[in-house]
Amino acid sequence: MERKKARITVIKKMANMKTRELYMKGFDPDNPKTQPCMFLKDGQTWDVGSQAPADFCHWAWADIHADVVMIQCGGNPDGKGYIGQPGVMISSCCDGFNPVVFKIERLDEVC
Repeated sequence: MERKKARITVIKKMANMKTRELYMKGFDPDNPKTQPCMFLKDGQTWDVGSQAPADFCHWAWADIHADVVMIQCGGNPDGKGYIGQPGVMISSCCDGFNPVVFKIERLDEVC
C-alpha cells in the first residue's frame, strides 16, 4: 500500500478555564503559563511523512498519530458527512487544560 504525506494544521487552541479553576494547582488566569498551548500557534502547518516534525509537540503527536496514519493510508473517516471532504479529518490533543484542534489532510505526495 502506498502511503501519502499528510498536512497537519492547527485550527484552534483552547483554554478550558472552568477545569483549570477547579483542578489546576496554583491557577492564576493572568499567568501566561496558564494560557492556551504555548508550543503551537493557530494556523501553523506541517507536511509530514512517517515521523513527527522536530518542532511538533510530542504529546499532541501521540494523540493524533493514529489519525495521521489512517489518512496517509487512504482512510476516509467522514462516514457521517460532518466534513464532506474525502481524505480530511479533524483530530485533537487530549490535554484537558489546553486542548488543540487539528485538521489532517491527505496530500498527493508519497512518503
